[in-house]
Amino acid sequence: MRHQILILPFLSIILFTSCSELEKTPKYETNWPQVKIGMSKHEVVDLLGESYSKSEPGKVGYDPNNTLFENAVGAIIVKTILDDWWERWHYGKFELFENMFSPSDKAYVVYFDYQGKVVHLREPISDD
Repeated sequence: MRHQILILPFLSIILFTSCSELEKTPKYETNWPQVKIGMSKHEVVDLLGESYSKSEPGKVGYDPNNTLFENAVGAIIVKTILDDWWERWHYGKFELFENMFSPSDKAYVVYFDYQGKVVHLREPISDD
C-alpha cells in the first residue's frame, strides 16, 4: 500500500508534464519574427527547426515542337501558378496533400534562392 501512495504523486507529475508539453507553442511559431531576408538555411534551421515539408524549384522541360517564346511563356505560367520559382520550406500543421502543388494557406513558408539564402517569407494566410 505504501508503494502505491508513493507512485501516485510520481504519475501525477508525469501526466502534468506531458500535458503541458502538448500545449507548448511550436518553435517555428515562437521564433518566426527573428527570421530575416538573407539568412542561410543553417540559420533558419537553428531558429525554426528542421522543416519536414520542402519543395525544390520546379524544372520545366523544353519542348522542341514549340518555339522558344512558347516554351518561355509556358515555363513562366507553370512556375507562377505552382509558386515554383524558389526552394521553399513549409512549417506548420496541415494535411499531407495541402502542400502538393503550392504552399498551404496554414503554413509558414520560407523561400530560398539558389545560394541557399532567404529571399521571401510568408506567414499563414488562414488559421483554420
